[in-house]
Parts: sequence; C-alpha cells; structure tokens
Amino acid sequence: MKDQSVIALITIRRYHRDAESISERLNKLGYHVVVGFVDKPYTQLITEADVCRVLKDINAEVRYVIVPYNANVKTRTCNNSLIVRGPRHLYMLPELLKIINIEEIAREEIDNIVIDNIHKILDEAFTNIKLHYNKAWCVDKLCIPIRPPPIIVASDLYASDNPEAVLRKAEHRINSGADFIVLGIGEANHRTYMNTLELLLERNIPVAVDSPEKINLLIDALDTGAHIGFSLTHKKLDSIPPRLREEKAFVIIPEALGEYTVRVKDLARSEEKAFELGYTKILLDPVAQPLVNPGLMHSLITAWHLSRRAQSPIMIGINNAIELLDADSPGAIAVASGLIAESGISIVMVSEESWKARGLTLEARIAADMASLALYWRTTMKDLGLNLLILKEKRGYPA
Repeated sequence: MKDQSVIALITIRRYHRDAESISERLNKLGYHVVVGFVDKPYTQLITEADVCRVLKDINAEVRYVIVPYNANVKTRTCNNSLIVRGPRHLYMLPELLKIINIEEIAREEIDNIVIDNIHKILDEAFTNIKLHYNKAWCVDKLCIPIRPPPIIVASDLYASDNPEAVLRKAEHRINSGADFIVLGIGEANHRTYMNTLELLLERNIPVAVDSPEKINLLIDALDTGAHIGFSLTHKKLDSIPPRLREEKAFVIIPEALGEYTVRVKDLARSEEKAFELGYTKILLDPVAQPLVNPGLMHSLITAWHLSRRAQSPIMIGINNAIELLDADSPGAIAVASGLIAESGISIVMVSEESWKARGLTLEARIAADMASLALYWRTTMKDLGLNLLILKEKRGYPA
C-alpha cells in the first residue's frame, strides 16, 4: 500500500512542465504529490532556505520533500518535513517509487538504492515504454513506433546456398537483440534466397526482404510471408501489386542522394503518392552515407525534418557510417544512436559483415536502449544502468 502522506516535489521554475508531468504520473500510482518551484537558474543553487520558503507557500502538511539530486541541501528536515534527495534522473522517480517505498528512500543514500534496484527500475521503464508508445503499424507481431522511444533494431545479413548457416546467424542476431532480420540477396539466386527465407520464417523470425533491383523476388518473398519490403523509390511504387500494399510494409528511399532539402521533398512526395496508391505501412529511409565525405549529416537532417512533417516512421541503415570508420564500434554506435534518437528515427539497421563490426547487433541493442531511456527520462545517455564501456572505466582507481 502506498504511503498516503503528502509529497512535495521541489525544483526550479524552468522545469515546471517536467515536474508537473512527474507528479501526474506519481499521483496515478496512488501518491499525493504537490509541486513547488524555486526562482533560481540552476538546480544546484537550491538551498535549505529555498526549500523551507517554498514549503511555507504549499497549503498542505507535507511529510516528504523531494529535491533535485544536485541541490545544495545539507539538512534532512525543514518545517517537520523530511527532505529526500531525488535520483540523478528525475524522470526515473515514478519507476523508483513503484518498487521502493519512499520511507526507505528517505533513509538510504539514493545512489545506493538505484544501484541495488537498477534491474527492476529498467524493467519498469521498458514496460512503460512498450505499453505507451504510439504504434504506427504492425505486421504480425512486429510493431513499429511512429517516433522513438523505443528504437527498433534491425540486423542485415545475406542469403546464401547454405540456408542452415544463415539461420544460425539470424538466430544469433535475434538473441543479440535484433527485432527483425533484413535478408539481402547477396550472391544467392531466386531459389536459394526463397529457401533461406522459408527456413527463417519457419522459426518465427521476423524478416524484411532486401531486393530493390529484383521486384519479382521481392513480391514472391512478401507473398511467402516476409514482413517488410526494401526498398522502393517514387518510380517503383506502381510495381507492387495492390494486394500487398495494404497487408505488408515497405521502405521508401530517395531517387537520388542530394542535399537534405532535395531528399525531404523527394520522400514527402513519395509518401503522399504511396498513400494515394493504397499503401498503409510505410518506412521512410533518408539513406545514411559515410562520414565525412559525402557525409552523414545530410541524412540525419533529412530525418529530423521528416520527423516533423511526415506521417510515417523513419528508419536508417547505419552500416556505411560504422563500417567505413576505423574506430571501435561500441562508441561509434552509441553516439550514432543518440543522434538517431534526436532525429526522430524509429529503426536503426546494422550489419556485421566486416571483422570490426562483429557483435554490432548487440552493441546496437544496448545503444538503442540507452537512447530510448534518455528520451523517456528526458536526460543524457549517462548513468542509465546500461553502458557500452568496454575498454575504459567511468572512474579511476585510487593510487
């Protein structure tokens, strides 16, 4: 049973929308939360005197006062109210108070409580994200958000004349965190490609078929059970039979890779035509290019603009940007995922073709989850309970 005592959530006025949103979520959990504000520019400038001053203006008997993690508050009480330091990420508070009673939080150091319960906190957070995100569409059990969070991970591999070997790779990628497999044709012929696809579908693996140049293969694969078709341009939209346009999902790419203004207009025009032709499940792909020349930035700016005007979710294949970069992939995919989240992209696709990209699916899963949490908790990709620190430590050891 929730403690029915009044809780005051105090922060600076600049964060009034965040504080009111958090208090609304806590009230839905059964707490009685009121909000108070301090007229200072930064939370670290909040003092005990500020807290006591705000409490006097609150028309309620407050039992607990939650202050920002970095507030300059040393004492534990004020006007018979117990001062409690909040977590580093204030938006984590509803997940924390759902599993830990506020009395316990008031007694212990908040960092220790978060560390001891981080797995439960993350489970609650991802459960809430999955329950409340705005789905654009679903194909079978594969559902895509209109905008993140969450960020969906796709892993790209090629069919071959050894379907069993491809199946083992696909299962490993799914177990590593991929939400679906993008099956490219590579050097496979029509028959071996279909054999590989059928084997993956028999194991209930969600599959997108990547055959932009062979429309007949694309159509056959979708008729066989593939979930998504890659990739159509404005000119190719007429080539898909009407029976598939409503049932299946399709990725649309620009006709040409120009500046972002050209790509935005191209994809917006293609989306409009696709809806007119009866397509119902669309993914817009601005197409990622390598750093630095020709440049990844135009792709991300394209996505950012599309996220504000398009009706469809956006995806991006980050393979070129990662594999054509001589740097360790964990840091690269972490930064890329943060930029992807900021750009409003719902799906990130990776590959593991080169040696330096092995394990990238798992890294992308962790990075996507970090970015999703940062969006959900409205914070940075730090101290989230997940990380991609592999060769370095966050803190040094005493000499």
